[in-house]
Order: sequence, then C-alpha cells, then structure tokens
Amino acid sequence: MARLMIILFALFFFVTPGQASPKVHSQYVHGSGNAVTLQVSVPRPAPTALIFTQKVQGGQRLVSARPAPVGGKLSGSTLKWLFKRPRPGALSIHMQFAKPVRPGQLQGFLNYRDPATGSRVHLQVGN
Repeated sequence: MARLMIILFALFFFVTPGQASPKVHSQYVHGSGNAVTLQVSVPRPAPTALIFTQKVQGGQRLVSARPAPVGGKLSGSTLKWLFKRPRPGALSIHMQFAKPVRPGQLQGFLNYRDPATGSRVHLQVGN
C-alpha cells in the first residue's frame, strides 16, 4: 500500500500534462479591390490536417480561388478547403471576388487538431 502511495505521489507531482502546440496563425491580406489572400502560418509540429471555411456574404460571389475549394465549386455561401499534412511554414489561398471586398467583410475559420494534445482548435481568421 505504501509503495502504491509513493507511485501515485510521484505521478501526480512529476508528470506534467502535454502542453499545447503553438497555434496556427492566419490573416487576410487585401490586394486590389476584388483580390484577397489568406495567409496561414503553420507552426512546427504541424497539425495532420487543416480545414479552412470561408463564409461568403449575401450579394458577394467568389469568381476564382487558388487552390480551388473542396469539390472545385465556387458558388455557395460557405466554401471549404482541406489541407492534408501541411508543412510547417507559410500557406496561402488567393481569392478573387466579383465585387470589391472591404476589410472586416470576410469571415473565415480554421479548424485542426492540436498535434500535442489531440484537442480540437477552432480559430477565426485574424485571431
């Protein structure tokens, strides 16, 4: 019994829980009028996958995107991109809209699992 108490004591005080990995950082960079680039900074260790969701406001339409969203469709109010096994470093999505886009008009989200803890991370672009 004493041996069990010592082991539990050691586990409680000397084993630290896994620390979260550095967060993925993202921001919109506005080009000329209709052009917007999403820049994503992927830390090391990189998550196994990143999902980017872009909400398109009413009256606005995506004309082109590089890379193309999942399924290649540019229509719809919600578009998604899936990046499997992203490498640490910079990642970009270039989007061209039918009308000029003002800063603050776009709403996008990044989702991934933290590689260190396995917990889900949901971030709004720019945060």
